[in-house]
Amino acid sequence: MVRQLSLRISRIGEVVIYLIYAFITGIPITLVTTKNSRKKRIFSEMMNMLLMVMFIPVFVAGAYMILNVEVIYHVDSAVIAFIDDLLYENTVFYVAVMWIIPILLGVFLHELAHANACRACKGGRVYEYGFLMGLIPGFYTAIDESGISGPGARFKKIQVMLAGVEANILFAGISLILSCLIFNLNEIFIHWADINITLCLFNLLFFDKLDGQRAIALILGLDVLNDDFIRAKNVVRSRRMKKELLKKGPVGLMKIIACYAFEVFSFMYPLVIIMNILIIGGLFICF
Repeated sequence: MVRQLSLRISRIGEVVIYLIYAFITGIPITLVTTKNSRKKRIFSEMMNMLLMVMFIPVFVAGAYMILNVEVIYHVDSAVIAFIDDLLYENTVFYVAVMWIIPILLGVFLHELAHANACRACKGGRVYEYGFLMGLIPGFYTAIDESGISGPGARFKKIQVMLAGVEANILFAGISLILSCLIFNLNEIFIHWADINITLCLFNLLFFDKLDGQRAIALILGLDVLNDDFIRAKNVVRSRRMKKELLKKGPVGLMKIIACYAFEVFSFMYPLVIIMNILIIGGLFICF
């Protein structure tokens, strides 16, 4: 009897932990399933190339306009003035415009860029687009880049990993340009740019499965096994593996440093979750 009760309590505990984890990380809800056709691949190739060519010039143009804002023509209207007034009179509108819209839009463009970059490569597959329902809502794309092979396969996979970051930089650049053109709403668009730059920097961190870790893994040629890119603990704790890597020169040393960085960031991940909870809680308090 006691054993059965303890088993039930254990199972209930596992369910509760799973629900908490699912709520924090987000429960995936499929919005659209997609098929991979030749026409879609050609379109994705065009969009991915456009992204690669445009994200740096647009961001540089936005930064230049911010630094030389006095020479930029400002668009003004009664509608813009009304939005500006409403922004500071309605808390819900303020939170939506300053936080919810730019975050969701930034994450959506980020995931869409990943999908386009993956589908643009021969062998890359995109299966679905969806919404993550949880403490921190967002979007996701189900992609598979494992089929990408042939000449330049590593570079193509790196582009798939970094396409989302490029999209955030592009969005930040567009926001900076709009902040100069629509002067009454410049605070909104500057905040949008700040949020997308933050999303960009966050995704470049070495946390497990984030774009930065995956891209560095591909650049350094670290082991890939069932989509678990880094076995950092094995390298960090094994003198033999470190000696073998050191024999490979600077590249081997970079691999060791990267593995240590991945290990350190794995311990910091819970702190980031707590920080996000505090930020979300602060937004709810604003209501």
